[in-house]
Amino acid sequence: MIDQATRETPGTAEQVARHGFLAALAAHTIWGLVPLYLHLLISVPAAQIMAHRLVWCFVVVFLWLLVRGW
Repeated sequence: MIDQATRETPGTAEQVARHGFLAALAAHTIWGLVPLYLHLLISVPAAQIMAHRLVWCFVVVFLWLLVRGW
């Protein structure tokens, strides 16, 4: 049996390197902007932030499962 990973062609080494570079650039940009975002939330209670994170995570995962046909 052939698994999914062996059927997909990863592309040339240049494409893989470009995607890796873009992923690293995106990650560093996000981590650089997180302190600015958190500074805006300084007046919001931690419990409210956690409640929003839990609810929105549930909603997004539920929608994703619906789209995937679970």
